[in-house]
Amino acid sequence: EALLSKASRLELDLAQAAATGKEERERARGLAEQALAAEDKAKGLAAELEKLRARHSDTQQDREVLEKELAREREAGQRERAALQAKLDDLSERLRRAEREAGAAQAGQMAVLKRAEAAEGLVRQRLRLVSSQSTPGAVAAAGGVDQVTLEHLAALEDQSRRIEEQLARFEKQAGAQQAEPVSLRADLDKLAQVTQRIEDQIRTLSPATASPHHPAPALDPALRERLLTLEGQTDEIGKHLREVAALLSQPEKVPAGQEVLREELRRSAETQARELDTLKKKLDALAESSLAAGAPGPSRERPNWPLVAAIAGGILITLVGSLYLLIDFRLNRERRQLAQIFGAGPAAIAKPLPLPRLTRPEPDSLVKSERAALAGEAAGADAVFLFLNDSLYAVELVRGGKFSFESIPFEAGTTRVGLRSVGSNGAASDLWETSLVHPAPEGEAPAPFVRDLFRGDPEKRWISLTFDGDGAAGTEEVLEVLRAHNLKMTMFLTGGFIEERPDLAKKIVGGGHEVGNHLWDHPHLTTFDSNSRHDTRPNVTKAFFQGQLIRTASLFEEVTGKKMAPYWRAPFGEVNPELLRWAMELGYQHVNWTRDYSRNETLDSWDWVVDKNSHRYQTNDEIVRRLLSFGRTSESSANGGIVLMHLGTQRPAGDALHERLPNLIRGWQEQGYEFVKISKMTGKE
Repeated sequence: EALLSKASRLELDLAQAAATGKEERERARGLAEQALAAEDKAKGLAAELEKLRARHSDTQQDREVLEKELAREREAGQRERAALQAKLDDLSERLRRAEREAGAAQAGQMAVLKRAEAAEGLVRQRLRLVSSQSTPGAVAAAGGVDQVTLEHLAALEDQSRRIEEQLARFEKQAGAQQAEPVSLRADLDKLAQVTQRIEDQIRTLSPATASPHHPAPALDPALRERLLTLEGQTDEIGKHLREVAALLSQPEKVPAGQEVLREELRRSAETQARELDTLKKKLDALAESSLAAGAPGPSRERPNWPLVAAIAGGILITLVGSLYLLIDFRLNRERRQLAQIFGAGPAAIAKPLPLPRLTRPEPDSLVKSERAALAGEAAGADAVFLFLNDSLYAVELVRGGKFSFESIPFEAGTTRVGLRSVGSNGAASDLWETSLVHPAPEGEAPAPFVRDLFRGDPEKRWISLTFDGDGAAGTEEVLEVLRAHNLKMTMFLTGGFIEERPDLAKKIVGGGHEVGNHLWDHPHLTTFDSNSRHDTRPNVTKAFFQGQLIRTASLFEEVTGKKMAPYWRAPFGEVNPELLRWAMELGYQHVNWTRDYSRNETLDSWDWVVDKNSHRYQTNDEIVRRLLSFGRTSESSANGGIVLMHLGTQRPAGDALHERLPNLIRGWQEQGYEFVKISKMTGKE
């Protein structure tokens, strides 16, 4: 029984074990099926992976080939673009110079023609009348005008024709845009010579030959009116000369080092006063010759007094008008000299202008579209400057006290808008500011505000000398001056500079200077030179612009082993909020240079101006005096000033700014300034 009982238990255990084994086998079979499925899936994924790897390999090879082709095409395109840009810049500069010269010549021509037009018309009318009466019968009918008188009249007609030919040549010259102040003076001198010959002819018909029965007539009303106009102009010039003399008689207002310019201006003013005297004497002589009654004489020599008066009046008024143009040309030159002498420029003499005012849209309002027109009023101003987020964007003329800016771009978010009025005499208003908001589309973030650095802390006596490098000439000399004074400054290099002179790039870095980005080939970025607006040029895309920055920075790091400082400077100073934002996306802050529109002052050295006929041209000594006088009449002086200079310019030896750079450095050091890099000004050193 015991054995049977044990056997029974064993059978039960065996049955349970069999059931458990069956379940385990079923579970094992399920796991085996899952493993097979996973293995099949893994094989499928492996096959897909192989396909992807093969495809990626082909794509990578194609990409490398395309990148090489693209690099070659880009380099060729950059070279062609650089050559075309250089030609375009040269043509643009020549066109602007020709337009300025043609404008000056056209203004001179129009002034001369306007003053001579009425008199010349009267001359031709009288000559036609005389010619129609030049037959013997007509002579007898005219009251005995003999052959001698007719010969004098013929000579006068010939001289008048010569004047018309001279004016025609002048007009043709101006139309060809080749006239210059020098050629204008030469034409006026020739006109004066012709006038002198005509005056000699007129003397043969002097009032002494007039008959008591035929006295000299009164001055023609039209000539009298023109004479009065010229007398008013001479009075205006005389008033200006007296103001200049009064200003120069105050030596305490003349800054140190300006005595030479002051004396030069005084001598020039005296010369103008003498020319003004000559002009007035000619006016008096014209009045006397036209109004005086003559002494008795033979009737057969009686002159044709209306004709004589017309010719004398027309020619002398033309000559007087020419003298007036010359004096006015010199006045403009001397206004620029006054700006140099008194440091703060014409605005230091002229009263500040009233603030301009925006009337459309209203200040602190919404702008619904991406582009909008701005309009406003500017009393007493000749032009208005528009600033967007502290950067100059456009300049427009004021007409009838009103101004307007068309199609101004507004990015999503808040835009700071500034307006400043300026006058032709150099006077300016304070900066008027407001904010305009363009709502961002739903789901988009407003565009970030990117600051354009014009100046450091106005409370700190710091100055930063910055040098742009596109040409290498003069770089060695600049670096030697900075080394001798133990100065480490900020320089902005183009990729072309680094590619052409890698040795100089290394030397700049070895001297402890920091280097910012000046783009690859110094391209124009905005349309300011053609329409006075900083609109981004159509060919300047985001990819093109950022590509110039990236390519320049990559070459700099490859050559020097150092990364560029996170600063950039726009070639030609052409920048706007859109370009600022594109550069900031790559980590670059724009560095401008310091200027004070209210005082007509700038720390742009103008060392790049080589044309001596340009109103911006100054000798290297004049540049140093102007820069050292910056801010003398303001509370912050030149504190935090950023100076723009160049490593290389086309100025000849003896006039390059680096030759006077030690004087500039010592001058500011004597005023207590410390020279710092841009990184120290921005707190990133």
